[in-house]
Amino acid sequence: MSLVYVNGQMQPAQSAQVSVHDRGFLLGDGLFETLVAYRGRILGLDQHLTRLQHGANVLGFDPPPAAELAAAARHTLAANGLQAQDAMLRLTVSRGAGPRGLLPPAQPTPTVVITAAPWAVAAPAAQTAISVPFRWDAASPLAGLKTLNYLPQILGRQAAQVAGATEGIFLNHAGHLVEGCASNLFWVSDGALFTPALACGPLPGVTRAFVLALAAGLQLPVVEGAFPRAQLLQAAEAFLTNSLIELAPLTWYDGQPIGRGEPGPLTRRLQAAFRTMITSGLP
Repeated sequence: MSLVYVNGQMQPAQSAQVSVHDRGFLLGDGLFETLVAYRGRILGLDQHLTRLQHGANVLGFDPPPAAELAAAARHTLAANGLQAQDAMLRLTVSRGAGPRGLLPPAQPTPTVVITAAPWAVAAPAAQTAISVPFRWDAASPLAGLKTLNYLPQILGRQAAQVAGATEGIFLNHAGHLVEGCASNLFWVSDGALFTPALACGPLPGVTRAFVLALAAGLQLPVVEGAFPRAQLLQAAEAFLTNSLIELAPLTWYDGQPIGRGEPGPLTRRLQAAFRTMITSGLP
């Protein structure tokens, strides 16, 4: 039986409840983090909780302390018997219940829900992508936050599915590459690794940060900046990152192969470095 952490209590998943007045449910007023645990060790837990705290600061409410959330995540793994295998967790923190209207209560009581499930970590399949048919608002106060409002990403992923692709790539209003619907974007040109700068509007992905650190350790030149769609079409190779897929090769974009249309050597090198990081001890 799957157990869910809800506000300090473990509850059966099929009967777990939150208030019908919860602002996360009604208004998307909250944040979430997706985490991976490798045999009970949660990758980048501190970084995920730091990002969640930053998002809460922007939204203007106080989540429970990071130490409490970290202990709750580990407790959820243990309660579900997942300490000895790979697993995924979702940590959701909303502002909590409130009265009707947009303005939140003066002293909200956040709702915390944590779920955990087995996760089979395997070599990620090659991805294909299209440009999402609407633009990402890099000037939005929500750009770079992992909020509960994922409608743009949902619409983008639906458009990708209709087009026969596995991911959608956002461009912002300046026409610059941003990110995937649920991934950060990297590509290789002339031996250098490129990725959109945070000023373009992407989520500051935890796996993205690990890849940048690994690239520095391998002495690979890295360029963060504002790049047009043509840069990706002309790349030698590309890949996508997030906590669940780690580093997944991106081989086709808008109906054209990237490079040779297969995983590239630098992608494989960084994949190997990431796996070494995992097996040698989680950051």
